[in-house]
Amino acid sequence: MKNFETIRKMQAELDKYILINHELAEVDTYERRVIALLVELGELANETRCFKYWSTKLPSEREIILEEYVDGIHFLVSLGNTLRVELNEDMFKRHIKDIDINKQFIALFSGIASLSTNIKVDHYNEVFNNYINLGYSLGFDLDEIYQGYIEKNKVNYERQESNY
Repeated sequence: MKNFETIRKMQAELDKYILINHELAEVDTYERRVIALLVELGELANETRCFKYWSTKLPSEREIILEEYVDGIHFLVSLGNTLRVELNEDMFKRHIKDIDINKQFIALFSGIASLSTNIKVDHYNEVFNNYINLGYSLGFDLDEIYQGYIEKNKVNYERQESNY
């Protein structure tokens, strides 16, 4: 999981850059990052259209879904950095047992929301693994997730430079 250690470091640098430029403290943004992750998860669900039983419109293109997915990785890793979580091999294992993708989203919404009150490394690790497994369910592999993160990280710096 060397690639994800790189992501952890890149996210720490981006967070530091943002905090300095906006004169914020990391602890003051924790709950806002939990909310941001929930919003990103909602945007991802919207692009997959998995819950839209009333519609026949197809999901967004794979690239758009990947971009939304890695937006969540940014905030998830950011929260992990705050909690001083070490990424380990178990966090990237597939634990999918034919679980409906809608149930995966619901479990993640619940798990992420509780990160604001259940600030324990074990709980974070479970949420992280569930998020990685959602990526697997969406058809992404770790290399795609890594490359998607790298590309979006560049965009996030560009946005900071342009007062996004």
